[in-house]
Amino acid sequence: MKMMHEELIYVCEMMQHYAKMPISSIDPIGGTLTSLVSNSIDNPLHEKWLENMLRYFAEKEFDFPITVITLNNVEYYLCIRAPKSMIKDHILLLGPCVFDKITKATIYDYLIMNKVPRQLEEKMRSYLLSLPFYNKWTISRFGQMLYYLLVKKRVELNDIRYFTPLSSDIESELQQQVTNQKMDEFLHHDNKYENIIRQLIQEGRLDALEKFMASVPELQGGGIVARNNPVRNEKNLAIVCVTLASRAAMDGGLHSEIAYTLSDMSIQQIESDHNFNTFTETIKKVFKEYAKQVMQAKEHQYSKAVFKVEKYIYNNLYQKLSVQEIADNVGLSTDYLSKQFKKETGMTIVEYILQEKIKEAKNLMNYSNLSISEISNHLQFFDQSHFIRVFKRICGKTPKQYKLQ
Repeated sequence: MKMMHEELIYVCEMMQHYAKMPISSIDPIGGTLTSLVSNSIDNPLHEKWLENMLRYFAEKEFDFPITVITLNNVEYYLCIRAPKSMIKDHILLLGPCVFDKITKATIYDYLIMNKVPRQLEEKMRSYLLSLPFYNKWTISRFGQMLYYLLVKKRVELNDIRYFTPLSSDIESELQQQVTNQKMDEFLHHDNKYENIIRQLIQEGRLDALEKFMASVPELQGGGIVARNNPVRNEKNLAIVCVTLASRAAMDGGLHSEIAYTLSDMSIQQIESDHNFNTFTETIKKVFKEYAKQVMQAKEHQYSKAVFKVEKYIYNNLYQKLSVQEIADNVGLSTDYLSKQFKKETGMTIVEYILQEKIKEAKNLMNYSNLSISEISNHLQFFDQSHFIRVFKRICGKTPKQYKLQ
């Protein structure tokens, strides 16, 4: 006997109350998606997401009642395939949620990977920041609960399967690409030069980098990524080099804000050159600039423990932060870490957190259309009044005055 629609909605509403995630019903055969219970911001690229999700379900056969899938290793969905006697053999989707906290780096990579249009970037940031954060154990328990409410049957934790189709697709594509290159007798250059350059950037050894680049053979693009468009090919390879240099610099201690900003500026410069034919000059300039930035950062670098605190705070600015949580992450007692941090930086950890959140708030006011209230919520202040008080204390003016100025 089929579950009545009213009963299904009732079960979904109860589940949504605890899981804080929307629930949808997807019909892989008919190619339709029905929202059963919704409480979150929609993905701005909803149509593209639905197309990819339908394609995925059409290609996969699920032999398990409960699966957890992701198409991009960021958003995770709990999938319940009920028996054919229920809900017309649709698949129930609970989600999305995230298994890792959303950081600026996550958002940046997501925007790039999904080629999000500039006019949708702020909506995408808000969407990603709105996703609930769970671990695998919790999402698995949600699956057990929802399946039992629907089917009245138990499913053991070890019978729940996790699929990350994106990784396997990429691996398959990579293997095919390598095979084709071998058949064409075309191989990329020896990566020893790349490894040395990465190390020199990471260590901030500007002089050594300049000498090394002057001594090696002419830098060339390391492959073909746009066979029918030489200019596009050179641009793409240059952008890859910028990304590698950016990662090396961050590994060397360069603040990710600086690294990403420099990356954006370099890529914009590359893209704006319609007849790009300066690959070598451009990349040498980028490498040297990143090495220079790392060198300057290391001159003012604190102890390893304090640096880890700064890095953790920056990567989690959009979360509620506590000294205890940070101390646990660093592996030191709160008392020792607080004294060491104050000794080296001249301020308490709490003061530093507020200072960094206000810096981020200023960036959001400068480069986004978010309201003061939305910025306050995103950065996890107690309320808007608290945000305004802290902002005025640190900046000497209210957020509204700053925004107008």
